[in-house]
Amino acid sequence: MAATRAAIQRRRVCAAKEVLTLADTSALDGRVKPGHDGKMQMICPHCGAELQQRNRVRLVITGSGFIVAAFALLWLLHLPVVVLACVVLTVIGAYFVNWGVRFNGLWCRKCGRVPKPR
Repeated sequence: MAATRAAIQRRRVCAAKEVLTLADTSALDGRVKPGHDGKMQMICPHCGAELQQRNRVRLVITGSGFIVAAFALLWLLHLPVVVLACVVLTVIGAYFVNWGVRFNGLWCRKCGRVPKPR
């Protein structure tokens, strides 16, 4: 009887992890816990708070737009001040693309950190 209950419980936990829609749990080393509403939540490895997820497609498009805008601005205007602005725009754009692709758009609202992928 106890073995049957344990098997059913394991099946429920595994099924809940499979329907997790926030992000790929392999990037978080399995740091997943049940939430208040019964759905599984990803937790921050630093502070233990719930992780939020930004739209990955929007992050990649915004980052790419920043990079394209920087190169267009550099191509149109050849001023030393513009070069510094283009470098800043390119770095921010690369950060957004990296955050959307490599880090799954995850961030912790409490401590403001991005969890490291495996």
